[in-house]
Amino acid sequence: MTHAGFWVDGEFRLPGSSHTDKDVTKQQAWLDTIGCDSSQETEVATEVSPPSESILDEAKRLVCGDRQASYGPPDQDFRRTADMINGLFRDYFKEGCEFKPKDIAAIMILIKLSRNRHQNKRDNPVDIAGYAHCMNVCMECEKTT
Repeated sequence: MTHAGFWVDGEFRLPGSSHTDKDVTKQQAWLDTIGCDSSQETEVATEVSPPSESILDEAKRLVCGDRQASYGPPDQDFRRTADMINGLFRDYFKEGCEFKPKDIAAIMILIKLSRNRHQNKRDNPVDIAGYAHCMNVCMECEKTT
């Protein structure tokens, strides 16, 4: 087991990184939303999941730990991606149309569905479950902004 991130005195911390209070608050709210216990140190497994772990449990473990530590909260990660896609394909869109963070989560689900058509792998439905959760987080964040 490795520590991808942990809670200390009510703050989520990543090794070797610094966060603004706003980032920490968003991370804490997001982790609380998905059921991660923010009142204690959170250990994240990076090993292959045991066969008895359900797809949903594995997705929750990854989204709550490894992915959070690597990419940040999904609303911020997918906002960056949406901004990049909107800039790249601006000439193709009607005026006022753009991708939103929740759209990026939907696109990622489509990518995983496509990959699963090529080869059935446990990773695909696990990631689909994780992206579905990320989509919900993005939709919740849209309501508050």
